[in-house]
Amino acid sequence: MERAQEKGFSLIESLIVVSIIAIMSALSLQALPVARSHQQLVADTEQIRALLLDAKERALNQVRPADCLKNPSDPSDVGRAPCSDVGIAFVGNQVTEFADTVSNNQYDATDYKIATFDLVSAPGTGSVASLVFKSVPPSTTLYANGSVLDPSATAMIVLNGYGSLSRTLLVHSYGTIDVQ
Repeated sequence: MERAQEKGFSLIESLIVVSIIAIMSALSLQALPVARSHQQLVADTEQIRALLLDAKERALNQVRPADCLKNPSDPSDVGRAPCSDVGIAFVGNQVTEFADTVSNNQYDATDYKIATFDLVSAPGTGSVASLVFKSVPPSTTLYANGSVLDPSATAMIVLNGYGSLSRTLLVHSYGTIDVQ
């Protein structure tokens, strides 16, 4: 008499499948910090890019806070105020968008803070400390670390993520931005 073949998996087959699943889970968990860091790096890069574009737009349109006007009591005073020069500055892992109230093309305690946020990614070596768009209607002049950015030069902002991940923003003299 032949015995009917039993259906199902043997213990060894089940252990092999469980082992494969465990190995794949371990490998995917190792990739998780890298993926999360890359996502944060992209988010930080886009935030800085948005701040730069906003600073350029504010300088072009001379949009300044009300308390930045030369003579706040006289609303007809539309002369160029120092804080029509707008920029961003990096201090540690913090980025600040500011209006240059003393027209020195540098970020310091006398400037008007527009927005501040903390980076998760770390600014890398070779990065500029501040970029200022000086309003010169109908255009702007870009200052990197207090000096006029030459038209053939670029200012570089490097952000470092987990391990060897990094992204670079190249800011050209007319305010165009490339991301690498």
